[in-house]
Amino acid sequence: MMLNKEESIFKNDDIFFIRILTLGCSSLVTILYCLFVELFYKNVLDVESIRRLFVFETSKFVAEGSEKLQYMGSAVLFTLCVLFFNYIFKKAHINFSKLKWLQYLVSALILVVPVCAAFAFCIKNLPEFSSAPKNIVAIIGAALLIAFGIAVGKLGKNNKKAASVLLYAQTIGFSLIIVAFNLFKKVGCEDGFNWHFDALYFPVEKLLDGLTEGVDYHSIYGFYPYLCYIPMKILGIFSSDRILNFSILCSALCGVSYFILCSILKRHLKNITVLSLSISALTVLMGTTNYLVSLYPYYQYQPHRVIFPCIMLSMISLFYTERIGKKAFYFLGIVISAMSLFWNIDSGIVCTGGFLLTFWYKEAFENSFLFDKNCRKQYIKTVLQIIAAGISVIVLTLCSVFLVIFVGSKQIFNPLNVFFGQLTFYGYGYYMLRMPAVGSWIGVICAYVVALPVSLSAIKAFRKKDENLPFMGMLFSLSIIGVAAFSYYQGRSHEFCLVPVMWPAIMILAILLDSLLDKHSLTQIISYNMKKVGISALSIVLAVFIFFTVLSGENFFIYQRKNFKSLDYASAAEVIDKYPNTQVEFLTFYETGYYEYFHMPNEKKVTAAIDCMLVTDFEQNIDFINDTNKIVAMGAQFYYRMNDFYGGQLLKKISDNKEIIDNLDSGWIFFIPKEK
Repeated sequence: MMLNKEESIFKNDDIFFIRILTLGCSSLVTILYCLFVELFYKNVLDVESIRRLFVFETSKFVAEGSEKLQYMGSAVLFTLCVLFFNYIFKKAHINFSKLKWLQYLVSALILVVPVCAAFAFCIKNLPEFSSAPKNIVAIIGAALLIAFGIAVGKLGKNNKKAASVLLYAQTIGFSLIIVAFNLFKKVGCEDGFNWHFDALYFPVEKLLDGLTEGVDYHSIYGFYPYLCYIPMKILGIFSSDRILNFSILCSALCGVSYFILCSILKRHLKNITVLSLSISALTVLMGTTNYLVSLYPYYQYQPHRVIFPCIMLSMISLFYTERIGKKAFYFLGIVISAMSLFWNIDSGIVCTGGFLLTFWYKEAFENSFLFDKNCRKQYIKTVLQIIAAGISVIVLTLCSVFLVIFVGSKQIFNPLNVFFGQLTFYGYGYYMLRMPAVGSWIGVICAYVVALPVSLSAIKAFRKKDENLPFMGMLFSLSIIGVAAFSYYQGRSHEFCLVPVMWPAIMILAILLDSLLDKHSLTQIISYNMKKVGISALSIVLAVFIFFTVLSGENFFIYQRKNFKSLDYASAAEVIDKYPNTQVEFLTFYETGYYEYFHMPNEKKVTAAIDCMLVTDFEQNIDFINDTNKIVAMGAQFYYRMNDFYGGQLLKKISDNKEIIDNLDSGWIFFIPKEK
């Protein structure tokens, strides 16, 4: 039963301030922990191993041991502190009823912080932000989207079917826009997307050509080519342009990821206006993001690191709403987690953590074994089930890797090649950046700081099966997946990496806003005044993101009108055309574009130039140049990288049976087999 206004204020004031004190004390302890680690933990860069394994200078590596310890330790410590301080303050029976001035002060801070964080994010990601608020097109577009959401909400009160049709139309429309935004444009080398595209596409192309990942080449992004194989073959029936086909596949997965998240929101949100506004706000983080900070999509995160977390979240949502049973969720979770680890280790860890902790949370919520001494057997059973599931995921993943490598090459996989990406970036700190002490990342973390303790406290507040489980459960699971996904930014801490990891936070804000607007929700956990403040703050944050959704769309069309310099095919053709009967292999960044232009098969068994980071990669390339009977066209940038590593002595390592044509001023050096 809902409390009236006065009852809500006076009966929930104590609860309100207990929450504030709990969060404040937990944050203080966590900050002290981080300071302690910073002062007493010494970061040690493994210089000897870096020089032995990698081709880069040690200055390219950053030791992040203390930061990783701070990040992972804080996530665990903060959660435990919330549970501890919440218990202590409730036992103390402190009366806050007379401290209304403090309530108003805290309410004002709660309103100001998320709004400032949203604008700070925008300022950091838009060099020309000062002119953004003056952009009439973006302002009008955002106003129209907000007006559309309000209109659909009012329509839904009288005609739910019509409102549902409009919401589906909005979701499908934005999904198609995201697909269009993420299609690959074959533009010039000066566009960095060519390099990023090559890193993700090259392993797929090599697999299609019959080579084996982990043996003939390695990829820093996982064994995803094997899961892309069948879709690429199907697309190949309609088009022989592999680059176009891969672009279609990636952009389609971006659209599917967005559609899945919107479907989850539709399943959990009751307020139609909030749902419509959330669909619009989520667009900026799931497909149009890159046009706020750059001029090209970034497949390495979207869809590569997003698609499986989206699939897992969809299954979690069905589990909480009891549309799939416990056994189905358990076994499907193992399979999807193993597939995600096989696809990409980073996203696999996110999925596996979300799956296992979701299973724990629902069991704890329904059985209350955290607070009931009679449920210890159930607790032990749940823990054993989680351990068994985790082991099953690891075994299934390793068996899959072993199988594809053994079938393809009759060899046992080399762990160095399999875990190459994690070894390079997370293990040794290649190209990592330390997190700033103060930044817009704090706004993202605030969403998890609120959602995680609220969802955990609900285990005791509601007990057993309750209509609040889908709401509280999604807050918990989104927090877990969000914190895990945030590690991407923790490692490479610049604002471009923060944007793609914000989508769980936006979904949390949408679910919280929807619940605050529901008159019968959260009355046991949150005060009446807190509801009003939260509604105001979250509405403003959603409006800010809707504005930048429209602005990113405008930037996209500006990008379409830019004239990029095309790849310099002519300088390469001057030499290649003199040898019409000899095939050519390219060793350069964005080499896939050259293979396509010259209609040459990419048959070399070496790692893509963009992924050559290990000493063994350079040695492999030198052996390839010396052994092949084909012309090798090496790009100037890649040549300089190799030559610098070998102290200017690269050409001395090339066999005497190669004629060297130095055309570096035009961007190339050629190694041509001498006639015998």
